[in-house]
Amino acid sequence: MKPFLADGSLIENYDILVKYWEKEKDKYGENKAIPSGRDLTYVEKVIEEQRTSLLELINTLKQRFVPLIDGKIAKEVLEEKGFKVDENYARLKIAEFLAKYCIEVCKSLGIIKLKEPWRTNA
Repeated sequence: MKPFLADGSLIENYDILVKYWEKEKDKYGENKAIPSGRDLTYVEKVIEEQRTSLLELINTLKQRFVPLIDGKIAKEVLEEKGFKVDENYARLKIAEFLAKYCIEVCKSLGIIKLKEPWRTNA
């Protein structure tokens, strides 16, 4: 299942992110780790201020999202998918998924455009 406004350009499979959101909502009654309007505005501002590579943007957003991630839930979700990780790595991995999803949302809304040099019109 793809989340709202996801386009699959940066995340091939959303299962880990969706499972994290389900467990987070079960624990807290709401989702804290989800891109907000402020995050979308932040992306727009970063892009306007300077030329930024996709990797730089992902890393910038990842650092922005890490504090929102519950390490225990993140670790549990990744371990259910067969990964043996500690809480810190799990938080970083979920934050990376969240950053990529945020960029996909921005792309879907026309806030940013991604150059895809590997694709040609031929």
